[in-house]
Amino acid sequence: MNEKIMKDLTRLVGEKAPQSMAVYGGDFELVFVDILFKYDLHSHFTYHTDDRHGHHPVLAVVVQLTADESSRHVAGAESEAITAAVGEAHVVLCNSYHRSGRSTARTVLAVFF
Repeated sequence: MNEKIMKDLTRLVGEKAPQSMAVYGGDFELVFVDILFKYDLHSHFTYHTDDRHGHHPVLAVVVQLTADESSRHVAGAESEAITAAVGEAHVVLCNSYHRSGRSTARTVLAVFF
């Protein structure tokens, strides 16, 4: 697995991060994509897990689409994960409790499940 992804997973979820995607069967399928416009108050989430539309995705990849700063927090992590440039991304285990953090009204994120 990509070292940066493993570092992000470890930083976000601590020692619970898998050492290999083989833990999850190794094969992934894109289930759906959400586009979050942070000017919309409905896109500011409290702690939740990601069971969506009858699907149980394993990972969510949050990608910054705008050149501003935003953050998110995984319960139990010491600090928020911050993205500050177009294309920066964080990987979150969907069964971990996580929430939105800071953002500006112009922030746009894509979330791949």
